[in-house]
Amino acid sequence: MRADNSPALADSARKRAQETAHRAAQILADAEGRQETVSVVEFARRARVSRSWVYSQPGIVERLQQLNAATSTENDGTVRAPASMRASDESLLMRLELAHRRILALTAENHQLRDQLARTLGELRAARARV
Repeated sequence: MRADNSPALADSARKRAQETAHRAAQILADAEGRQETVSVVEFARRARVSRSWVYSQPGIVERLQQLNAATSTENDGTVRAPASMRASDESLLMRLELAHRRILALTAENHQLRDQLARTLGELRAARARV
């Protein structure tokens, strides 16, 4: 007959749950201390838990939402993206340069099309005058 190890299993599960809750609380406290935006995915990775576990803990989800709302709003009320999602200065300059080139190309094309239209209208006017 096998020994009943239910109390030991329950004790082990309780200990793991406490350790997990402690890790989660520590990650939240660290993020709050640094006033850093943390997604559920990032929080789960840092705490070494599943996303489903995070979502099953309403208190943690609520604190994450509060933290993200507090750290992602500028003084003027606009929402700021997390630093990892914001474009770098180099990237923004490249986009500006590409937009400038595109504007120059479209301006040149616009002039060409206007000249072509003027010539075509002139030819049409001349043809009507001959008739």
